[in-house]
Formats: sequence, C-alpha cells, structure tokens
Amino acid sequence: MKRFRRFFYKSFLILVILGCISILAGAGIKIYMEVSMRDFIYTEEEIEKLVDIDYIIVPGAQIIGEEPSLYLQKRLDMAIKLYQNGVANTIVVSGGNQNEEHREEADVMKNYLVKNGIPADIIYKDYGGKNTYQTMYRSVLFFKGKKAVITTQKMYAARSAYLARTVGLEAVVIESDLGSYTSNPFAYFREFLAPTKAFLYRVFQPEPKYSLEELPFVK
Repeated sequence: MKRFRRFFYKSFLILVILGCISILAGAGIKIYMEVSMRDFIYTEEEIEKLVDIDYIIVPGAQIIGEEPSLYLQKRLDMAIKLYQNGVANTIVVSGGNQNEEHREEADVMKNYLVKNGIPADIIYKDYGGKNTYQTMYRSVLFFKGKKAVITTQKMYAARSAYLARTVGLEAVVIESDLGSYTSNPFAYFREFLAPTKAFLYRVFQPEPKYSLEELPFVK
C-alpha cells in the first residue's frame, strides 16, 4: 500500500510539474507573438495606413442557422468597411465547417456581405479553410505573393499575423472589435492554449487537409 501511495504521489507531482511547464511555455509563446507581431496589427482608426493591399481575408467562426454569430459578424462588418474605404476590391471568406443545419460558414458569410452591398463577383469562398492556419496556407497558394489584410478580433490578431508569416503570406491584421458585446469566456481559455499550437505549425508546417485541386476557391 505504501509503495502504491508513493508511486501515486510521484506520478501526481510529475503531472503537476509538467502542467506548470506547459502553462509557462504557452504564456511565453503568447507574449513572444504579441510583441513580435505588434507592428503588423492595426485598429479601426488606422484604416488609412493600410496601403498596397490586394485582398481581404475573413476567417470563419460560428454561424447560427443562416446568420453569422456576433463574433463573425464583426469580422464581416470590418471587411465591408475596408471595401468601402477602398482598401481592397477582393474578399476571401474562409470556412468549411458546417452547423447543425448543414450550412457552410463560407456560404453564410458571402450571403451576409452581399446583403450589405458587396458585389458577389468580388467574393471568393474557401471551403477548405478548416482553421486559421489552413486559411492562410491556402490563400498564399491561391493568390501567390499578393498582400492581404486579415479581419479578426483583437485576441486573435497576433496569432493570425504569426500564422500568416509561418506560411509566407505577406499580411497585416486589423482588429474587428466593433461595438460592444459580451466575449465568450471559453474563447479566452482556448486562445491561451492556441499559441502553442501555432508554434507547432511553425515547426512542422503541415500541408492543408485539402489541396486547391480538391477544394478550389469559388465565387
């Protein structure tokens, strides 16, 4: 019995130490990303500084029925504002995940943009962008060297810029926290862990799940 208790105690202690190391490593990676990427992140008030931009990337997020969630709507609203301010005349809506009604993120996103005055023929849908990394990877393959601006929330900005540079995409990020709304606590917890995953993408650089031949960009 004593041997079992000793083994259990040592195992528990090792797990606690490994957990602490993981938390510290994740925090360090997050701080590094935020510091190293801050020159590539802009706010709504700095739209006029966005020059020589070829296209706008709107990463996907949750959809509710046939409407974007509030988080996603904010990203789309920023894309609309960028277009209206002449920043770029091409928009990529990226998201291949379905909701319970089997609606695709990219379809819902494009429909929202068109309803709000964006010409349908300037919007590309990327059904292969299953996450931010794959969105960036597929975009750089499709547009080949062109410069992008990414619309996303402030909490995701540094990681998005970091992932773009991981795949060789020349891009800046504009924070899309327009208006006031209640942030999802789970999103903050997930984002605390996400930088470590982004770092691993940088190390291993896996190819996207779907190639452009399997799932091409479509209008």
